Amino acid sequence: MGDANPSSGFGRQPKRAAPNEPMTNDNTPPPAWVCLDCQIDGGAGSLCRKGDGEHNFEQLARIYLDDAASDATATYTYTYTYTDTRHRAHDCIDEMVERAPAAAVGFLIVACAQARSLPELCIIAAGPLENLLQSHGPTVIPHLEKIAKIDPRFRLMLSGTWGRERIDPQVWARLVTAVSPGPVIDVDSRTPSAGMTDKIATKAELAAIFGPSRGEAPTRH
Repeated sequence: MGDANPSSGFGRQPKRAAPNEPMTNDNTPPPAWVCLDCQIDGGAGSLCRKGDGEHNFEQLARIYLDDAASDATATYTYTYTYTDTRHRAHDCIDEMVERAPAAAVGFLIVACAQARSLPELCIIAAGPLENLLQSHGPTVIPHLEKIAKIDPRFRLMLSGTWGRERIDPQVWARLVTAVSPGPVIDVDSRTPSAGMTDKIATKAELAAIFGPSRGEAPTRH
């Protein structure tokens, strides 16, 4: 994805753990973010950090996406225990989105790249992306715009977020501009791609992003 890499420039993952701090808008690396789970147990068995202290967004994204896919077809009753991997992953992502926007953007970059289908991309858009824009929209939108300019997959993901009534109007307007080159998922009125009928992703565009048969249209609720 060119310079839109969580290990270089914005989204860089320093090895040194540091307290949670606000995002910076220059080219300096954001401070390392440490989730509560890692703070409590020192990182033993961490889902979001590697042994060398760097973020493990790849693992976190895969757990999140696989869990969401299993929920879509689940017919079982689930019993919560904090030690369960999927709940720990969701707790980590929720905390990151709320307290560490710089780390959250790095996570979104990786999660977007890990998405194996259009429905998985929609799961990210309607989940952590929407929540991040709601909580830290003015702070993160410049960085999301930069990535969207160079990555059609990322634009596609941005086009699937909802929350027009909950996201800052100026941020929403910039989001509309960011996705306007296309491709977009659909023209749902709740998304920034509302009305962009001529920008809806074609089968060829989806195949180029996900590979053949991976671009099935998601079901909107």
